[in-house]
Amino acid sequence: MASPAVASARQRVVVLPFAGKQAGAAQRAIRDALRGRAEVETVAASSMFSAAKRLGYSRRDLRDGVTLSLVAAEVQVDAIVKGHITSKGRTAYLHLKVFNGGDGGSLGGHKVRLRRGRADKATARAAGRRLMSFIRRGRWQPTGEDEDDPDEGRRADGRDDWRPPRTPVDRFEGSSSERLGASEADLVGLAPAP
Repeated sequence: MASPAVASARQRVVVLPFAGKQAGAAQRAIRDALRGRAEVETVAASSMFSAAKRLGYSRRDLRDGVTLSLVAAEVQVDAIVKGHITSKGRTAYLHLKVFNGGDGGSLGGHKVRLRRGRADKATARAAGRRLMSFIRRGRWQPTGEDEDDPDEGRRADGRDDWRPPRTPVDRFEGSSSERLGASEADLVGLAPAP
């Protein structure tokens, strides 16, 4: 049994059902490969689906990053692994993508060539090792980067340094092809700051 400190450092990961031919076997192989790693705690995909249903979303809604992050926060999942299998001729590929549980954004992806169209244990272990570099960056709690900093935009002397952003627009929409004069630019807020 792992100590509480080690258990809390483990990344909670869910492997959602894959799409394509032999997708179920590939999903189980990847899930089992991740389950065998000490730093990962796998969560059943059914818990994501039941949380989505409780929040009023369908399985199909989990394609959207915002919905994915809301459901991941409900289940407290750090990373979500999605995948699909494509084939071209006799060659099959497993496309894997890892999403952050905090914001639903992509953490990275990996493409694996499947031997005989199946994900064997060796291939799944190699893919699991590659996915770990992405999974380690996943956090179900929002990172706080979007929160407003009260001191942002202030200079060292405490004065407010905020100015409206300059836009590349140098023409007033709906007017003729003439450039705006200085007085007209002042009216629409495009004049340079003094």
